[in-house]
Amino acid sequence: MSADEDLELLREICAFLRSPLVDSLLITHPNCVCLSSFELLKEWTEWWSWAGERLDGTDDDEPRWLSVLRYYLSPHADLRADEARAIPPELKKLVDTARRLQLPRSNTPVLQHRIAHSRGMSPKKAHEVDRMTQYIAQLLTTTPGLEGIRHAVDVGAGQAYLSRALRDDLALHVLALDWSDVQSAGAARKDAQQKQTKPRPAEDAEDVRALPNEQEENASASASGTQIAARRGSLTYRTTAITSGALLLETVTDWIHGAHTGPSSEDPPCATPVLLVALHACGSLTPSVLRAFLTQSNAVADGPGSRAWVPRAAVVVGCCYNLLDPADFPLCRSQELPQCGLVLTANHLQLAAQVPAQWLRTEESRKSASAAVRKVVWRALLEGVIERASEGSDNISTKQETSDDRTNTTGRKRVGRLNDTAYADWDTFIARSESKLELNLGKGSLRDKNMETRLEVLHVLRCILGPVIESLILLDRQLWLQGGLQDTGLRSRLVSLFDQETGSGRNVAIVITPEDALCT
Repeated sequence: MSADEDLELLREICAFLRSPLVDSLLITHPNCVCLSSFELLKEWTEWWSWAGERLDGTDDDEPRWLSVLRYYLSPHADLRADEARAIPPELKKLVDTARRLQLPRSNTPVLQHRIAHSRGMSPKKAHEVDRMTQYIAQLLTTTPGLEGIRHAVDVGAGQAYLSRALRDDLALHVLALDWSDVQSAGAARKDAQQKQTKPRPAEDAEDVRALPNEQEENASASASGTQIAARRGSLTYRTTAITSGALLLETVTDWIHGAHTGPSSEDPPCATPVLLVALHACGSLTPSVLRAFLTQSNAVADGPGSRAWVPRAAVVVGCCYNLLDPADFPLCRSQELPQCGLVLTANHLQLAAQVPAQWLRTEESRKSASAAVRKVVWRALLEGVIERASEGSDNISTKQETSDDRTNTTGRKRVGRLNDTAYADWDTFIARSESKLELNLGKGSLRDKNMETRLEVLHVLRCILGPVIESLILLDRQLWLQGGLQDTGLRSRLVSLFDQETGSGRNVAIVITPEDALCT
């Protein structure tokens, strides 16, 4: 999409999320609804009545939440002829708008290069590492200005699966950064095991923490597949908590200074072109990486040798929006943008990770979705049960556990984590909860099936709004980058890099390349 199209879509999303019905759904956590303090919102009257109706009172009847989800996935399908099950018009309008406003997720780029090995990863991780490696390979081999890149920084590397792929398959010198000593040590162990299983050539068996001399190599040579195969990369592990873009810049500069590299033909003397990558950079780590890129790319060199490195490209996939610092939204502060009036609460950020489009993809995914809905709804029903049982009782702790001040409940203790078998049936769930709470919940623990169906619909509606929230966050970052990259010869775009059917919910990469990049 063009910048104007991005801006217009962002404006529409903001208006939608601030609308009374949508806002009320987002700020009302299901755990609040069964408490005596809850008052039915006027925006909910019509759909609340419909959601609580049961056609024949049997459990064989298709749940209302499933009808809403089917409509979201296939609006033109004939859900059911029975008029009594017709979804209220206001809900159809809400679902239609949510579907229209979310960014497309299925237009993944066609990649010719194929990495065949999985290196012991889960199928999901292997898919992500393979796709990202393929995409980067295509960028480096088809984009003028990127053919000389030999160095990459993997931020939030974790077990360094991507780092090793970039080293082994693309012959890059990689700095793998992670905040956890455990992760870095685990990555180093896997690397050692891989070397024992498949030894690398003797001339490359030196300390991977030391970068080789590259002066003999032509930095502007074409990065063809043959030349990539002929080169060898290296890998440096470093444990560092990247809490700001400035810290990332300092860390990369120290690493580059440790290498004896030759100058690039396009940069100030000794400025090494670098690729920044991040595969699922948690929370505010993504903005930190992007800030570092903008700062370094816009830096003015004070003279020969004043800038050790220059960022030439980036491929960054974020995740864990619930860990996002409030200061990191909105990033785009333009006066013409309306999102500054929208506050993303913890509820918004947690819902941004939902992928309801994949819930009914297979029978197995449908069962998993049904189980997940049941857990959320029964935990919400339990809040009311506990409140009724605790009236006049002092034997329940008042440890507060809430996701958002705006959705605070009575402050009573949650039952804690229960395994899947606890949700086999309602009686088992109550028994396990009583055991955890050391409390007899008594007659107040009867199952309210009408409230249950309403909570199911509420939960599904909130999840349907999740991809719209994520789209807002991504568009905000995209527009911010577009402004920051002006006059640099670089551009940014959003690329659906992974297939969500593999379980890769966070599949959109923020890609920065020279303006004439061919890879889409």
